[in-house]
Amino acid sequence: MAYTVSLTTLAEADVYTAFERIRTVAPASAAHWLTGLFVALRTLADMSIRCPVIPEVDAIGSPVRHLLYGKRTGVPRVLFDIQIHGAAGA
Repeated sequence: MAYTVSLTTLAEADVYTAFERIRTVAPASAAHWLTGLFVALRTLADMSIRCPVIPEVDAIGSPVRHLLYGKRTGVPRVLFDIQIHGAAGA
Protein backbone atom coordinates (compact mmCIF):
# COMPACT_ATOMS: atom_id res chain seq x y z
CA MET A 1 0.00 0.00 0.00
CA ALA A 2 1.36 3.43 -0.91
CA TYR A 3 1.15 6.22 1.64
CA THR A 4 1.56 9.95 1.31
CA VAL A 5 4.71 11.21 2.97
CA SER A 6 4.66 14.73 4.34
CA LEU A 7 6.79 16.66 6.79
CA THR A 8 5.49 18.81 9.57
CA THR A 9 6.66 22.40 9.53
CA LEU A 10 8.91 21.69 12.50
CA ALA A 11 10.42 18.62 10.82
CA GLU A 12 11.12 20.55 7.64
CA ALA A 13 12.81 23.30 9.64
CA ASP A 14 14.94 20.66 11.40
CA VAL A 15 16.00 19.22 8.02
CA TYR A 16 17.15 22.58 6.73
CA THR A 17 18.89 23.40 10.02
CA ALA A 18 20.84 20.14 9.70
CA PHE A 19 21.61 20.96 6.07
CA GLU A 20 23.00 24.37 7.03
CA ARG A 21 25.11 22.80 9.79
CA ILE A 22 26.54 20.26 7.34
CA ARG A 23 27.14 22.98 4.77
CA THR A 24 29.35 24.90 7.19
CA VAL A 25 31.65 21.92 7.82
CA ALA A 26 31.38 20.00 4.53
CA PRO A 27 30.02 22.24 1.77
CA ALA A 28 30.67 19.68 -0.97
CA SER A 29 28.61 17.04 0.85
CA ALA A 30 25.63 19.10 2.02
CA ALA A 31 23.55 19.03 -1.17
CA HIS A 32 24.21 15.30 -1.60
CA TRP A 33 23.10 14.69 2.00
CA LEU A 34 19.90 16.71 1.56
CA THR A 35 18.99 15.02 -1.72
CA GLY A 36 19.66 11.60 -0.22
CA LEU A 37 17.51 12.36 2.81
CA PHE A 38 14.55 13.33 0.64
CA VAL A 39 15.02 10.16 -1.44
CA ALA A 40 15.02 8.11 1.78
CA LEU A 41 11.87 9.88 2.96
CA ARG A 42 10.10 9.16 -0.33
CA THR A 43 10.80 5.44 0.11
CA LEU A 44 8.55 5.54 3.18
CA ALA A 45 5.56 5.84 0.84
CA ASP A 46 5.93 2.18 -0.15
CA MET A 47 8.14 0.64 2.53
CA SER A 48 7.36 2.39 5.80
CA ILE A 49 6.89 -0.77 7.85
CA ARG A 50 10.53 -1.70 7.28
CA CYS A 51 11.40 0.89 9.91
CA PRO A 52 11.14 -0.24 13.52
CA VAL A 53 8.76 1.10 16.12
CA ILE A 54 10.69 3.35 18.52
CA PRO A 55 11.60 2.07 21.99
CA GLU A 56 9.63 4.94 23.57
CA VAL A 57 6.35 3.64 22.13
CA ASP A 58 4.87 2.88 25.57
CA ALA A 59 5.52 6.41 26.81
CA ILE A 60 4.06 7.97 23.67
CA GLY A 61 1.10 5.63 23.31
CA SER A 62 1.34 5.59 19.51
CA PRO A 63 3.22 3.25 17.17
CA VAL A 64 5.73 5.87 16.04
CA ARG A 65 8.53 4.48 13.87
CA HIS A 66 11.96 5.80 13.02
CA LEU A 67 14.23 5.98 10.03
CA LEU A 68 17.93 6.50 10.68
CA TYR A 69 19.62 8.34 7.84
CA GLY A 70 23.35 8.68 7.36
CA LYS A 71 26.58 6.83 7.90
CA ARG A 72 28.65 9.02 10.20
CA THR A 73 28.31 10.48 13.65
CA GLY A 74 25.21 12.49 14.36
CA VAL A 75 22.92 10.33 12.22
CA PRO A 76 19.48 11.98 12.14
CA ARG A 77 16.58 10.00 13.53
CA VAL A 78 13.45 10.71 11.52
CA LEU A 79 10.34 9.95 13.58
CA PHE A 80 7.10 9.24 11.76
CA ASP A 81 3.74 7.63 12.11
CA ILE A 82 1.45 5.97 9.62
CA GLN A 83 -1.98 7.50 9.42
CA ILE A 84 -4.71 5.64 7.61
CA HIS A 85 -7.39 7.93 6.23
CA GLY A 86 -10.74 6.95 4.72
CA ALA A 87 -10.75 4.51 1.84
CA ALA A 88 -10.24 5.90 -1.65
CA GLY A 89 -13.44 7.14 -3.18
CA ALA A 90 -15.21 7.25 0.16
